[in-house]
Amino acid sequence: DYQTNAYIRYKSTGWTSWRPRTNHTGQAPTVITVKSSGGNFTTIPAALKYVHDKFDDNPNLRWLIKIDPGTYDISDEVITLINTSAINKQGLFIPPNTTVCGAGKDKTIIRFIYSGTSDSIMSNVSLFNMPYESCLMDCSLIVKNIRYCIHSALNEAAMSEKYIDEL
Repeated sequence: DYQTNAYIRYKSTGWTSWRPRTNHTGQAPTVITVKSSGGNFTTIPAALKYVHDKFDDNPNLRWLIKIDPGTYDISDEVITLINTSAINKQGLFIPPNTTVCGAGKDKTIIRFIYSGTSDSIMSNVSLFNMPYESCLMDCSLIVKNIRYCIHSALNEAAMSEKYIDEL
């Protein structure tokens, strides 16, 4: 089972303590689930798009996306989204204030294996785009023939927190 509360590393004066993330009002994050059946969503890209769309309405709300155990091959879905310009080539956007939490690195596996021949995709596309204040934890990422597993623009002025734990 995955955690009922997402605990991530909290940076104050260093990488010293663990605490649950809450939104700016002190409330627990809004939880959505990704499962093959019975969850809020059946795919990771659909869950991330939902959170991204809601982020525009309420940027202070925190989100926890729980991903059920399993192997999620999202290669075709990501390529389709890129080809239709629904996402940019930096990858699936993990919005600020969002924690994506798998069921454990041996239980939740996210795959993006590009089997095409486009030099543009191989040299520019990433699986995830984590700009700032987001977290990806308790899962394994398997990628092949793309630029990065996780794209991160480290020079963004708005960046304050970003964590990748237990990958």
